[in-house]
Amino acid sequence: MGLMTRLRDNTHIILWMLVIAFGLIWVMTDAGLFEALGTQRMHVGEVNGHAISYQEYTETVDRYLQAYQQQTGESATPQMVELYRDMAWQSLTNEILRQELARRLGLRVSDSEILELVVGENPDPFIQQQFAGPDGRIDRNALLAAIRAPETREGWLQVEQYLRRKREAEKLEQLIATIARVSEGEIRQQYYLENKAVDIEYIVLPYADIPQSEIKITDGDLRRSYSAQRERYRVPASYSIEYVLFSKKPSREDTLRTLEELAQLKEEFARAENDSLFLVQHGSLSPYSRAFLTLADMAEPIANAVSGARVGEVLGPINDGFAVHLIKVLETRPSANPVVRARHILISAGADKAEGRRRAEEVLRRLRAGEDFATVAREVSQDPGSASRGGDLGWFGKGRMVKEFEEAAFSARPGQLIGPVETSFGFHIIRVEARSQTEYRLADLSRRIEADPVTTVARVQEAADDFRYFAQESGFEKEAQRRGLTVQSAELNEETRFVPGVGVAGPLLHFAKGAKVGEISPPIEMDEVFVVARLKGRRAEGYRPFEEVKEAIRAELEQEKRRELAVERLRQAVSQHRDMAAVARALSRPVERAEGLSFRNTVLPGRGAEPLIAAAALGLKPGEHAPVLAGGQGAYWIRAVRVQEPDPNAITQEERQRIRETLLSQKRAQLMGQWLQELRNQAKIEDRRYLFLRPS
Repeated sequence: MGLMTRLRDNTHIILWMLVIAFGLIWVMTDAGLFEALGTQRMHVGEVNGHAISYQEYTETVDRYLQAYQQQTGESATPQMVELYRDMAWQSLTNEILRQELARRLGLRVSDSEILELVVGENPDPFIQQQFAGPDGRIDRNALLAAIRAPETREGWLQVEQYLRRKREAEKLEQLIATIARVSEGEIRQQYYLENKAVDIEYIVLPYADIPQSEIKITDGDLRRSYSAQRERYRVPASYSIEYVLFSKKPSREDTLRTLEELAQLKEEFARAENDSLFLVQHGSLSPYSRAFLTLADMAEPIANAVSGARVGEVLGPINDGFAVHLIKVLETRPSANPVVRARHILISAGADKAEGRRRAEEVLRRLRAGEDFATVAREVSQDPGSASRGGDLGWFGKGRMVKEFEEAAFSARPGQLIGPVETSFGFHIIRVEARSQTEYRLADLSRRIEADPVTTVARVQEAADDFRYFAQESGFEKEAQRRGLTVQSAELNEETRFVPGVGVAGPLLHFAKGAKVGEISPPIEMDEVFVVARLKGRRAEGYRPFEEVKEAIRAELEQEKRRELAVERLRQAVSQHRDMAAVARALSRPVERAEGLSFRNTVLPGRGAEPLIAAAALGLKPGEHAPVLAGGQGAYWIRAVRVQEPDPNAITQEERQRIRETLLSQKRAQLMGQWLQELRNQAKIEDRRYLFLRPS
């Protein structure tokens, strides 16, 4: 049956439908429902009933984006746009909460105050700027004429609203300033904390050294932990998605184009007399600098090219994988800080040091017999960071390596084999490739290697579009498998900030909140990729099920058990021997040293940040031991070797003022933050941005 036939046969039904539809439209229009619905649609959210309009929101985002472009000279990337959208939302909701806080505290702005800010002796800077005369002073006649002009009425209402909000915020800041105070005792305490330092020696028993065979976790342990900490696993409403990525990585052609662009500038750069101006004129990624650098301060491909170069020479183009560089050597001078380039092969010692040394000596014999160092390093080195590079460590200066390694490397001649050198990591075979005691001043004309938007990016987006089209026909996973794409999964909720491989979560969350289960998104552009996602399911607010968190609980309990065993093992050794050297021998652990620990510096060399250990050390007297402590990476027994005790009476007036201002600023920010957070916790905040920001 044809379409026209079906229409003729059902004319009476269609007419009644039209009558009913027009009747409903008339009723809804008469009742103002369209206006109400339209108004609601144009609101991106509400805070306690105070609407945030779409226009207000987008204008705030645009101000952030314009400021970014003015500061950087570049357009914001998709990821930056999303961050500024979140910042704008946070700013607008906080402003409403600030206004509510001001009203609760009785901070009113009277009409007479607004009048004073407009026509008083000292008008607001905004008024002064708008009505400044040729002499820089306010033109009162122009101001009064603008106030009396009927056509400016709406504009003055907006000015009044701006001035009222600004004055309200100033009163709130003044109130906080009167509440937040800093005492002399707090200043002296802060000075003490900033300047106290301690050197320690310590033994650490790493948690990782506790063998898995000693860790017994039962299913009952897991369930008891889950029940005891169930609130940890409370989750807001969430969305389950699967997604595939299409990389916007620059193509080989993009790299060759950038190399060619810089190659064409090489002769002109060599002739340039004003290198600073040349870099600006040609949009260099790297600014002009007067600093002198050692080879260890440079990216490795640049350092290798610069080594031995003459003043005036232009090197490159050099591709460091991120950007392409033309390097002009401007000056050289002798350096007081020598640097070396070396390769090494690491043989981990483990519990059997004799066996580790034997294996290292066997490697050394192979090298002395003529085998290629890089080949042997790739085969046997147990340093994951350098083995794949043939043991190459690049250029480094003093203070970058552990003491034993550094002393061996800096005492060797280029080409000399050294070892085995024992360190806390194991046994090293070292070959110094080169030495340098020269500093260089360079002009670096660099350009980022970027994907061409017309060819590379458009081609990637087209592939993502094609994938979506065929995935809707044949199924998401089936189409991904056909194209050799990896399907990844993620759980999103309002607290999710980043998605692996994608970046900020906002665009995917906006899609998920507005999508139907099974729906596939259009390609969403991020900084490095296009992402196509499918909504697999929704989950209401509640608790993550036991099976979902079971393995995470197991890992936590295993680490807790390792911590208990390591602390107990170290305590037993300390109670039996008491002497640090004897304890170290009993546990086959070295006595290590850390210098200059403070409340600002909590890093132990080779161990990372250990704030609990640093805090305990700062409470010791010289020669005093702390009890065995559980740190982040292992159990520690520490002894203070030297303590630097600052004298609070030595504080200068400038330092006192700096500390006072810093503490006042911190207290004011903390107080305002606490008030706002309390209001936010109590507020009813509706975020409907997903209706406007959902990818289409």
